Amino acid sequence: GKYRMYYTGLDPETARTVMCLAESVDGQKWSEVATNKRLKGLVLQGRVGEWDENLESGFVVQVGDEYRLYYSGYRDVGDPAKGFPAALGMATSTDGVKFTRVQDEPILNPVKGGFDNDAVYSPVVVKTKDGFAMVYCGHAYSGNSPGVRLLGATSEDGRTWTRRTDPVLEGSAVGDWAKDGVAEPALVETDTGWLLFFTALEDENRVIGFANGPSPFGPWQVVQDPIVRPEEGTFADSQV
Repeated sequence: GKYRMYYTGLDPETARTVMCLAESVDGQKWSEVATNKRLKGLVLQGRVGEWDENLESGFVVQVGDEYRLYYSGYRDVGDPAKGFPAALGMATSTDGVKFTRVQDEPILNPVKGGFDNDAVYSPVVVKTKDGFAMVYCGHAYSGNSPGVRLLGATSEDGRTWTRRTDPVLEGSAVGDWAKDGVAEPALVETDTGWLLFFTALEDENRVIGFANGPSPFGPWQVVQDPIVRPEEGTFADSQV
């Protein structure tokens, strides 16, 4: 009878990002779950000196009685900037509150020279008839294919992933309002196909776009204009 929201939190003691949990009975009023005396809501924190000192863009999928948390991790000081390179990790839980990493190393690393040369961010994982499909944001600021794109991967067990060769969506397929790329996907399955929501990047502008298609990987029919824009005078007056 409750909604759960997993989100990126900031640990004020370490100044590092962590994975947190809040709950709600109506989807509007949220409270952090009392998982930790020092930091409410804490469900997974980074490991100092390891590749996942900071944790961001978590996504949880429930498979039977198991909760699977996919997250992006990066060191406190990165290259070419903080937050890079970022790889994908995975942790599991039986109650959705206490998570344990499935392995010390990432389950998906950036590929040198690839579309995700510098980072794997914002994973979305959905169940399919053949196993699992993932759509994520690949960042490449160096290498052979610079840009920010939505990429895809498939898996039989949700732990070992095979990348798709071609991007799932590029900014060039969206329009000038996504000339610098697309990021942060969200997928919703319907009776007739799939809906894709994404962040579009144009200089410092950020808006939300929408598309629909027959599979988690498209091909996507993109709505011509953004569906959500910044609104002056609100808490979202700069970027969305």
